[in-house]
Formats: sequence, structure tokens, C-alpha cells
Amino acid sequence: MRTTTFILFWLLQAAVGATDLFHREVANPVSSSMGETLFRSPNFENPATATYETTRCAYADYHNKYGVKELGYWEASLLYPTQWAHQLLKFEHFGYEHYHYTALHYGIGKKLSERWSLGTAIRLKHLHFTGCQEDRNSLQNDIGATWSATAKVTLEVLIHNLIESKLTDSEGEGKSGHTTTVGGAFQLLDNAQWCLELEETQWEDWQIKNGFEFTYERASFRCGFKFLPVLPTFGIGFDLTQLRLDLSGSFHNQLGYSIAIGVGSKF
Repeated sequence: MRTTTFILFWLLQAAVGATDLFHREVANPVSSSMGETLFRSPNFENPATATYETTRCAYADYHNKYGVKELGYWEASLLYPTQWAHQLLKFEHFGYEHYHYTALHYGIGKKLSERWSLGTAIRLKHLHFTGCQEDRNSLQNDIGATWSATAKVTLEVLIHNLIESKLTDSEGEGKSGHTTTVGGAFQLLDNAQWCLELEETQWEDWQIKNGFEFTYERASFRCGFKFLPVLPTFGIGFDLTQLRLDLSGSFHNQLGYSIAIGVGSKF
């Protein structure tokens, strides 16, 4: 059974086109329901977007790929705004007994002017998989920026894993690749937003991500897709006064459905 599960994991990694063992995950239900775009992420994958929040935020979510329990992804984040900068702490964990990684993040977002924001994050990542001689530890750095072109248009860029420093030197270990995301968020109506992003990984894997959100009273309806291959996504969110609840789903025509759920609060 363990051998079957281990083989299944590697087959799924190949099927979804991950370019390396540290491929960036977008697991929160808001992003994953909007074509995996980053701008609306409640965990602030781009730390520059944290500067748009004015209160402390806490968020936790769980994402499961294709109904396979071994492919579960957990994360939690805490944003603490100050007069000097917005500080972000984040924890994430993915995998199961034979393959798993855990990461701790510390990020800072700073508003440079009325239009420009800059953010950076340091990530300590620990990777284990069956057969490795030594667990892999590394320090990685992200850097992002946003520019409010107008009151309704915001452009963004994020370089994930811009710099990496290996803390272990296992035989055959290579550095993980960078991912660059550029895009924008467009406020179509007071209660409707469109996000469009282009993402490249190691100059080899290219994806276009597209997402929409429409808010009516306390409910937010979200949908989107990314390609290639084409992957439709959908979800809904509820503002419950003290809490927010988000749900999402996506569909792969060969592997099936993935779901995510998240809960957050501002205080």
C-alpha cells in the first residue's frame, strides 16, 4: 500500500507539470477559485499586497488535490500592520509520510508612496522524502511590488525564490527554480473585480491565470481558469461579521476535482 501511494504521488507530480520539488503552491480557496491568481490571496503570497490591509488579519486553510488524502496542504498566516511596515508570518505544510515539506515565512510589506508598494519575504523550508540521505533545508527569498495605476487598476509583479541558500548539501541535490508572476487587478464595478496574471517557472513552464469575483451583500462569487492545460476553477465566500468562510473547487479532466476551505478574521 505504501509503495502504491508513493508511486501515485510521483505520477501526480508529473501529470500536473511541476518543474521541481519546490514548485510554488497556491492553495488558499480565494486564489484557487480565481484561476490561482495571487492578488486576492488572504495569505499574501505577494507581500507587497499586504499594504492594502489596515487591520490585523489571521487566516487558515486546507487544500486537497484530487481527493487523495496524501496530497493535503495546510497553511496559516498572521498579518500585523504597523506604522513602519506590514509584517507577515506564515506556516505551510504539504504531503504525507513518504514525501512532505514544511515552511516558515516572515514577510514585510512597505508602502513607498500613494501608488507604489514593495514587499519581501524570507522562507525556511524543510523537505523530506523516502530514500533521501539527508533532509533538505534551504532559505529562500521572494520579492514583490505593486503599482496603483489608477483608482481601479493595480499592477503587480512577484519573483518567487529569487535567491536561495542551501543549508544542507545532500548528494544530487539541486537548487529549486524561480517563478515570476506579472499581472493586474481591475475593478470593473464597485462589487466586481477581474484579475489576470502571466506566470513563468524557470523560463520553461508558462501559464496564464484569469479570475473574477462578484460580491453581493455578504456573499462573494468567484470563478476563473488557468492554462495550459485548461483548468476551470470556482468558489464562494461568506462574510460572517467576525469571521469569513471561503470554499473553492477546481477540475482537472484527467485527475478529477480538488477542493479547498479557509476561515479568517480581522481584528
